[in-house]
Amino acid sequence: MEKKELLRFLIQTSLLIYIFLFASITSASEFTNSDNKPQLFIFVSSSMPIMLLKKYYFEASIYGGILVFKGLPEGSFEKFAKIIMKISEEFKGEAGIIIDDNSFNQFGIINVPAFVLLHNEECSEDSSCKVIYNKISGNIGVKRALEELNDAL
Repeated sequence: MEKKELLRFLIQTSLLIYIFLFASITSASEFTNSDNKPQLFIFVSSSMPIMLLKKYYFEASIYGGILVFKGLPEGSFEKFAKIIMKISEEFKGEAGIIIDDNSFNQFGIINVPAFVLLHNEECSEDSSCKVIYNKISGNIGVKRALEELNDAL
């Protein structure tokens, strides 16, 4: 194996391990910010055009968002890793990326892209909690989505 191929293999393997571990222990509704600000989630699909995924990845890194995927393309970690490498290779910023099928159901995401601004949970004295969030769908860009979601408060 050439050095270039070996390096690529090691990077892909490391990325797959990271994605597997991160995705298996996180759910979008479990994220909290230490400063109690709302958390932005951008629901996307691996079937979306790479250029659009790159745009959302870049914008997520600017606005502190997290890209949320539902499942793996054709059940393949390798294909997912290739998509992640393609969308993140050009940018110095970092955005979170998770696989979270449950959050698609929890927030009623049917069409992508969709944007969810998750606020702190409201808990009553009897210890029951309600997740507070705003949601918007459509190919509108992260900045406009944040404006619309903040106006809805």
